Parts: sequence; C-alpha cells; structure tokens
Amino acid sequence: MNPPADVARRRRDRLDWSFRAFVAGQSVNGLGSMVATVALPLVAVRRLHASTFDVGLLEAVEWAPAVVLALPAGALVERHWRRARTVMAAANAGQALCVAAVPLTAATATLTFQVMVVAALGAGCFATVFQTAYSPLVRAAVDPDDLLLATARLQTGRSVARVSGPALGGALAQAVGAATTLAADAASYLVSLLSVVALPAPTALQPPVAPSSNERAPAVTAAIREGVACVRTSPVLSTVVVATAMANLFLTGFGALEVVFLVRVVHVPAATIGVLFAVSGTGGLAGSLSATRLSRRFGTVTLARYAMAITAPAGILIAVTTPGAGLVLFAVGGIVVGAGIALVSVTFLNLRLQRCPTDLQARVGATSRVLTSAAIPLGALAAGALGQAAGTRLALAIVAVGYVTFSIGLLRSPLLTAATPPGDHQPEATG
Repeated sequence: MNPPADVARRRRDRLDWSFRAFVAGQSVNGLGSMVATVALPLVAVRRLHASTFDVGLLEAVEWAPAVVLALPAGALVERHWRRARTVMAAANAGQALCVAAVPLTAATATLTFQVMVVAALGAGCFATVFQTAYSPLVRAAVDPDDLLLATARLQTGRSVARVSGPALGGALAQAVGAATTLAADAASYLVSLLSVVALPAPTALQPPVAPSSNERAPAVTAAIREGVACVRTSPVLSTVVVATAMANLFLTGFGALEVVFLVRVVHVPAATIGVLFAVSGTGGLAGSLSATRLSRRFGTVTLARYAMAITAPAGILIAVTTPGAGLVLFAVGGIVVGAGIALVSVTFLNLRLQRCPTDLQARVGATSRVLTSAAIPLGALAAGALGQAAGTRLALAIVAVGYVTFSIGLLRSPLLTAATPPGDHQPEATG
C-alpha cells in the first residue's frame, strides 16, 4: 500500500533537506582537507626539514590502509547496512582525533616525523571505513534519475573547497603556523560527522537487496569475490576502476612533489602557495559545474574518455614553472588539469553507480577503492624517490609526460564501445 501523498511529500522533503546538509558537510570537510594539502607538507618540509622522499612517504601511508581494509570493510558494510551511518560517523570522529594529534604535539614541542606518520596512517584507516559506505549511502538517498545531478553537486562542493581551501591554508600557515592550521582540518571532520547524522536512518532509505528468509547471507570471503567478479566482468566498471587507479598514480606524483618544488626550487612563500593552489582549483569548479550539461550534450561515456586526454598535456606547464611571472604556468596547468579531473570524477562515479547493482554497491566500491588506493602510495613513493634522485623539476616533467601518455591510451579503452549505461544521454543531434 502506497503512503498518503502528504506523507510521501514530507518524506521527499526530508530526504532533500538531509542530502543538502550532507553535501554542505562534505564540502566543509573538503575545505579542511584542502587546507591540509598545503599545511601538512609545509609542517614536514619547514618544521621537520623532511626530504622529498619523506614527503612522498607521508602521503603514501595515509592511503596504504585502503589496500588492506577496503574489501573486508565493503563486505561487512553490506552485511550490517543498518549501521552504516553510525560507522561513518565514528570514522569521522577517528579522523578528527588523528589529525588533531599533529597540532597538539606541536604545541607541546613533541611533534616528530614519526608522529605525523602514525597520525596519517590512523586517519587513512578511518577514511577507508568512511568511504566504503559512502557510495551505497548516496545511491540509497538519491532517486536514480537524479544520480548525475547529485554526484555533480558533491563534486561541485569539493571543487569549491579546492578553490578556497588552499588559499585559506596558506594564509593560516603564514599567520599562525602550518601545524596549528591543521586544527581546521580536524574540525572539518566533526562537521562531516554532523552531516552524516543528518541523513535519515538507513531503515528509512532503500536497503540493499537482501537474501530471502530461507537464504543465508554469503560469507565475507564469498561476498568479496562477488564484488571483484562484478568489476572484472563489466567492461565499463573495469575500465573506470583501472583508469581511476592510473590517474591517481600520476596525480599523486604531482601532489607529492608540488609543495617541495615550490618551496625549495621556485622559493614561493606559504601564502602564495595557497593562492596558486586556490587558482588551480577554479578549474575543478568549472569542470564540476559543467559536467551535467556536457554529459547530456556528448554522453557520459564519451566525456569520460575524452576529458582527460584533452586536458592532460597542460600538466607539463607545472614542471616548467619559474619564479615571478612564471608562476602563471603553474596556475594555468593546474586549472586545465583540474577541470579534466573534475569532469572525469563526476562521469566515472555516475557510471559506477548506474552500472552496479544496488546490493553490490559497497563491495564494488571497496574493490575500486583497493585498486585505486593502491596506486596512490605507489605514486607518492615513486615520485618522492624520483624527486630525491633527479630533482623535483625533472621528476615533475616525467610524471607529466606519463600522465599524458596514459590519457591518450584511455582513448583506446573499451569504455566507449561498451553498452551505454541506463540513463546515459546520447549526444544531441546537430543540424
């Protein structure tokens, strides 16, 4: 029996309000994370005099837990989906505590590089748990017809954070010190926690497809195999996962080198670094704002394939940045590459949500996270070692050329020739 119209309307209004609150909370959390992208390496480079490899190691350990924890976490989330919201809130609390350890130990003069490594490792563990439940919760909270719009709004929030967060991080680092600035990141996780709690309880959302009363839920290992098999047998899902992993490999290489390059080679102060990152972030904002329109104009799969190949060559500009007016090259390169990444992020997430069965969302998301996250520490460590051996400028150039080569190779992937996902828009006819 269908609920009365006024009850259904109130339920929709509540979901709409709660999802807007969720988007706002994740945007604030993204702001804090972008503050940390400037502040954290500055703490390592300026306060602790870390090497280029140490900075890469610091980024690597934050992502390493996903390789080990994501698959079992994904299976467990689906077996206990009613507790997903509670688990996500607890994970946010854990992230806040780990990040807060850096400014607290800095204030007591006990901060060491080892403390930063342990804090990053702990935050990475909690982030893995949070992200495992993220996709199925979004899928359940949003009408299937609104998935593209919902993912675009989430990406827009992250892109706004990319614009404002680095400038704020640079200004705060200049004013109160990089270590103290990380308190803002810790606070942002508490805001995220509140936005998660604002979502309706999982029982009010559409649950995953559950086994019938005479069936038992699959064992964790069997559940993991089902998620892996879903990715392996789908040309679209497998291409999305592999392409995301490779993009992460190169983009993390950029991230591991940029702050060290700007500080030690280009001699840029903290506030200016923040401004450069903020200007670069406008590309991501533009990409996320235009993703829905471009997807409807050209088709989601077409946009997913070509956006990266068209924008990747601009990454070379980052490697040839020079002091003074030459900083424009860094900004332009960041803007163009960021726009391409934002477009690809929206389309890839939308394709995964569309092509994956509801009851496999967490497991497929976990499989994707294992593979894509494994590329991140690999990229950070490789770039750090390369920068240590050959210098950060040459290392950035090598990473940029590798990114361009991969992006062009994506054009030969099976993504475009695979069946168009349900709900994908074909290119509009032109007269």
